[in-house]
Amino acid sequence: MFLGPPTSFISEHVKISDTDSENLIINVGNYAIINPRVSFKYLASVPDNEAVSSPNFQQAMIKPGIIDIGEYTIIADGCQLEASDSEKTLIGSYIYIDPAVKVEKGASIGDFCTLGAKCIIKRGAKIGKRCEIAAGTIIERNSIIPDYSIVYGSNALVKPNTFEASGVEQHMKDMKMHVDLLLRIMPSYNNRKADSGEKRTGH
Repeated sequence: MFLGPPTSFISEHVKISDTDSENLIINVGNYAIINPRVSFKYLASVPDNEAVSSPNFQQAMIKPGIIDIGEYTIIADGCQLEASDSEKTLIGSYIYIDPAVKVEKGASIGDFCTLGAKCIIKRGAKIGKRCEIAAGTIIERNSIIPDYSIVYGSNALVKPNTFEASGVEQHMKDMKMHVDLLLRIMPSYNNRKADSGEKRTGH
């Protein structure tokens, strides 16, 4: 289920099964854009060997998974976002996520970040604000990336970024311009979900 204002844009071509739609609450901020073929997945927090019919599995399925997506955040084609009944996934504001990025359950991404194509943010990883994650980078499970970091390579090498305070203001301005442009052109070839409004239900 998608919850968000009509100012956001959620493609009708997002990928979410009926079961996952029933078990996920996806909170979408003002002027956020979710492109086609972005998939959302609900993962119940039960042992791998637990049967679907077991009481533990059925109890887990009662609790929704939550994904929060902040304002002016753009999620490009082919990304995958996960959440579970016990691990909320947080995507901050003014974030640009390139195509085919995977964000596993329980991960969080701070405001003003950029995630390069095909990077993987593993379960429980915490990325601080104003970070740049290079394409193809793998952030390992439960890793903590400090604010103002550049991360690159398969080994997720981290080095400090030298952003100035004014850089955040420019980043916000750039993202607003980008979102404004996309909101003007996307409806012409990519329909907004038919149930747009304060409450949106995935299908």
